[in-house]
Amino acid sequence: MNIKKQMGLGIMSAALGIMLIAGGTFAFFSDSETSNNTFAAGTLDLEMEPTALIDLDNMKPGDSMIRDFELRNNGTLDMSKVT
Repeated sequence: MNIKKQMGLGIMSAALGIMLIAGGTFAFFSDSETSNNTFAAGTLDLEMEPTALIDLDNMKPGDSMIRDFELRNNGTLDMSKVT
């Protein structure tokens, strides 16, 4: 390659690098975020019925049990909105 092609390639790659840096800087400083957080005051008092889910008497390794339980909220906060 002759010197003119090498200089042209060098200038083009430098220009591309400068454009990438400038674009990244512009994207970083022009980014914005919005927040829609809410805060609630109250109590979350969870109660489980039955209180003992699994009776471990006469169980051996490999045994399994399926049990249903009911979870109640006796507090003032709505449990479906607590994350």
